[in-house]
Amino acid sequence: ILTLETVGDTEFKSAASTIGQKIPNVSLGAFVANGYVVVSEMGSSESHLEEVTLLQNIIKVVDSTCSKFEFVGSFSWPVFHSAKVLIGQELLHETLISRWLVSFDLTQCRVIICFGGQCKEYVETLLNDPSQQLSGCKAIFFDNTLTDLYKTPLRKKDVWKVLSENLGIFNRSNGV
Repeated sequence: ILTLETVGDTEFKSAASTIGQKIPNVSLGAFVANGYVVVSEMGSSESHLEEVTLLQNIIKVVDSTCSKFEFVGSFSWPVFHSAKVLIGQELLHETLISRWLVSFDLTQCRVIICFGGQCKEYVETLLNDPSQQLSGCKAIFFDNTLTDLYKTPLRKKDVWKVLSENLGIFNRSNGV
């Protein structure tokens, strides 16, 4: 079954859905540094420089020794909208996201930081999977994406609140 989607004045058939399940649009980005993996829902930015700068400023508060974060990859789903290909594959993206996240060597990760509600869902599922052996990896979840935080600075107060509640999981070598 195809759903109709309107973009501007144009109506076209888009994402496949079967039995009430719609194939979600997912756009995630990953950043790594010193035992930290950060996953955020991403906007359309190609460079990610703003997100890296914001992330670096956030982490400096809780771990002054953390080196610069690097953008290490993105995940976008669906790759294309084709009902013939996607019918019956409504949950395929979950498997692919798990594989994508595991590719960042999460067994060596001390803290995984997630920005965005959709991202939280995928990471929690992965962390709760006993076959992944990620019990040593602590997680912090933020409702806003890095892009949202960059665009709306007033939302940063929520970040500081969550960070202050979780200071114990960070390297606190700055004496605070």
